[in-house]
Amino acid sequence: MALALLAMELARRRMNPGTHGVSMLATRQPPDERSTDWPFAFHELLELEIEDVTSRGDGVARVFPPLPPPHAEDPEALGRPSASDAAGRAPTGRSAGWVVLVPFCLPGEKVVARVRRNCKTYSVAELLEVRTASAERREPGCRFFGECGGCQYQHVDYGAQLRLKRSHAREQLRRIGGLGFLPLEELVLPTVGSPREYNYRSKLTPHYGEAGSGPTPIGFLSHGDERVMVDIPECAIAMEPINRALPAVRAAALHAAAREAKGVRRRPSGKPGSSLLLRATGDGVVTDPAEEVVEVVGALELRFKAADFFQNNPFLLPRLVEYVVAQAAGRGSRFLIDAYSGSGLFALSAAGLFEQILGVETSVAAVDCATRNAEFNGIRNVRFVAGKAESIFDVVHFASAETAMIIDPPRKGCDAAFLEQLLIFKPHRVVYVSCGPDTQARDLRALISGGYQLEQVQPFDMFPHTRHLETVACLQWRADTAPISMTTEAAMSD
Repeated sequence: MALALLAMELARRRMNPGTHGVSMLATRQPPDERSTDWPFAFHELLELEIEDVTSRGDGVARVFPPLPPPHAEDPEALGRPSASDAAGRAPTGRSAGWVVLVPFCLPGEKVVARVRRNCKTYSVAELLEVRTASAERREPGCRFFGECGGCQYQHVDYGAQLRLKRSHAREQLRRIGGLGFLPLEELVLPTVGSPREYNYRSKLTPHYGEAGSGPTPIGFLSHGDERVMVDIPECAIAMEPINRALPAVRAAALHAAAREAKGVRRRPSGKPGSSLLLRATGDGVVTDPAEEVVEVVGALELRFKAADFFQNNPFLLPRLVEYVVAQAAGRGSRFLIDAYSGSGLFALSAAGLFEQILGVETSVAAVDCATRNAEFNGIRNVRFVAGKAESIFDVVHFASAETAMIIDPPRKGCDAAFLEQLLIFKPHRVVYVSCGPDTQARDLRALISGGYQLEQVQPFDMFPHTRHLETVACLQWRADTAPISMTTEAAMSD
C-alpha cells in the first residue's frame, strides 16, 4: 500500500535524477510490445539494491522472481544473462538472481523502481526513488538530464565516472575479447579525465523533429524511448559559443517548420526529420555543413568541412594525440602507417618523429583533405593515399620490422580483411585508437591470437557525463612468441 501511494505521489512530480531524483520518463511511457509476461507485471514496483553499473550506464540489481518461468527452456539460465545480452548490458558471474537494469543508479544504492519491460534474461525498470544514496551521487548540471538521452552520468561524481569507465574498459576486454588471462588490472591504466566536465563539445547536431499538434521539438531523443524527441534549448556539455548561437539556429529551424506546414517548399535550414549543425571554431559558430573550418591541435592547423568527423573535445584532444604519437614512435620505429587517417590528425602530428609516414583512407575526399593539410602545414614526409581494407598494404613499401601503425577505425571496428592483411604484414608496433571499446576488444583478440602482445590500454574520457569512452591500446609484435590459442585461454579466465 505504501509503495502504491509512493507511485501516485511520484507521478505528480517532475524531477531529474539528482541526490534523491526521479526519472522524468516515469509517467510517460506506455507498455512495451516487446515485453514478455514474466517475471514482473508492467509498472510493478520493486525495492532494489544496486550492485554494479553496466557499460551502457544502467544500474544492475538482482532479485528472485516470485514464480518460475512458465516455459523455461534452460532452468540453469535463471538470473544469468546470456553472453549476447550481457556484453554491455548486465555483468554476470556475481550472486544468483534475475537481473533488473535501472538507469541513473550507483553501486550500493537502495532504490524503488518500476518495471517497464521483461526481456528474455533480464528486466528493465525506471528509477522512481533513491532511498539510500551513494556518497558519489551528485546533482546533475543540466535541467534536462534524465529526460534527454544524451547523457548517462551527470548524477555521478566525476572522479567516480573515471573509475567506472576504467572498470568498463577492463570488463569489455575480459568478456568480449576473452582476455581475462591477462593482468587487466595492470594493463588498463587509470582514465585520463577531461579538463572540462561541462561545456566541452565543439560540435552539436540537434535533431529537427516532425511537427505535431504542438511546437516542433528541436533537440535529442528521449532517454528510454526513441519515439520521443525532447526539445533542448541549451546543452550543458556543449561549448558556450554553441549555446549562445543555438537560439537563433532554433528560431530559423522553427520558421522553416512553419513554412513547411503551410506548404512552402523553400526553407532556410534543413527539413523536419533531419539534423542541424553547430560547430564552434576560433571565429565563431559554423552551421553550414559544407563550410571549411580550422581546428588548431598543438602546432598544427587542420582544415576540414564542418560536417566531417573530428574529435569533439578540443580540451583533451592534445593529450590524446600526444600519447598516441609517443606510443607509435617508441621501440625504434622509423616508418609509420596511419590507417583510417581522416583529415591527417595523427599522421601530421607525428611527422617530426618518423622518416616517412603513409596515411591510408578509403575516402578519396578525406585523402584530398589530409593532403591539403600537409601542404598547408609545410610537412613533406607524409603522403596520403586511398585504399580499400582488403588491399591496404599493397601501397606500403616500408620494412615491417621498422614500421609502426596507428589504427583509428569507426565505432564498428576493423574489417576482417584489414586485420588479416595486418597480420600478414606484421608491423612491429600497433597503436589502436577506438571510440568503441567493445569492438576494439574483439579486434584485440584477433591481434593477440596472431602474435601481438598487449602492453597497455589507456582510456581517455573525451565525453564526460556520457557512457562513451575513447581507449588506446598499445601492442608490440613478438616474433618469438607463439600465437595464443584464444579458446583455451579464454576458457581459463571464466
